[in-house]
Amino acid sequence: MQIREATTADTEVVAPLILKVLARHEKWDPARYGLAPEVEKEYRRWFGRLAEDPRTTILIAEDEGRVVGYLVATVHHDRPIYRTGDYVVIHDLWVDDGNPDAGRELLKAVAEHYSNIGVTQLRAATAAANERVRALLQSAGFRVCQIDLLMELPKPKSRKATRRVEGTTPDSI
Repeated sequence: MQIREATTADTEVVAPLILKVLARHEKWDPARYGLAPEVEKEYRRWFGRLAEDPRTTILIAEDEGRVVGYLVATVHHDRPIYRTGDYVVIHDLWVDDGNPDAGRELLKAVAEHYSNIGVTQLRAATAAANERVRALLQSAGFRVCQIDLLMELPKPKSRKATRRVEGTTPDSI
């Protein structure tokens, strides 16, 4: 297996995999992961901005010339109240079901890369239903440190436009 930096040539191979992952997340939790109408266009726009940042790492795992995994990670800076400073967020991690070693190798490579440039912390989040990736992350040394909770709010009721009569207040109409 080979782990390498992604190139623009990888876009067409990885794009369908990304869409598959996004659709799975939406199925697991549509309130959190509901997709925008033009998801592929928006993802490509976001991904393009990431790829321009020199501190972004996009890795590809290949086995016998076939893409069996990818990982997207970016550097963030923590709020000044915390001593962490820079940390890395793993945004996307996809591994072919038939090749679990690809995930471990991608995580090992990204950890080594950022450790070499002085970043001391990796963070990753995944859907609560994604037991396979949680197990992979934990086997690679990640631990639970935060739990996000979600509450859906009702949509606002439409309001009728009230006509204001000169010299009155809304309460006196």
